[in-house]
Amino acid sequence: MAIRSEKDAKVRKSFTADQRRIYNEWRLRRAERKLEDPAKLDKEMKTLEAALARMFGGGADVG
Repeated sequence: MAIRSEKDAKVRKSFTADQRRIYNEWRLRRAERKLEDPAKLDKEMKTLEAALARMFGGGADVG
């Protein structure tokens, strides 16, 4: 569990080959799951775009 949830790039850089394999397989499975539902992915991207627009002064509502 700790391997999959590691966020610190410095720690991940010191992973053994087996730890890197586990981490990469987990990331690939997560990415594939997101691609299974294009409507949900599209909604998440629109929400992200709107948040970034608000953060950086974009006036247009992405929707």
